[in-house]
Amino acid sequence: MKATTEHHIDPQSARSSLHEFLFENSIPKASTKEGIWYINIGLEISSVKGMCLLWCTNSHSHVVQHVTGISEQHAICITELGSQQYA
Repeated sequence: MKATTEHHIDPQSARSSLHEFLFENSIPKASTKEGIWYINIGLEISSVKGMCLLWCTNSHSHVVQHVTGISEQHAICITELGSQQYA
């Protein structure tokens, strides 16, 4: 569910946000250990002038690899434009 939670970039805030997300969407905590998940990571950096910077798409495979533990080649494959697993 896009744009449902925001948190600071630290483990405690991420954990708290995840628990809040699961609760608000009636998702049992046990389901995080199994099932099919879609990764949607958003990072926005804004300047003091209110200008927004966008995240380079060539970083997506690195983040997916780190978060999921899959091989670099698999992460590259599923994050390429045209992949059925990438939107």
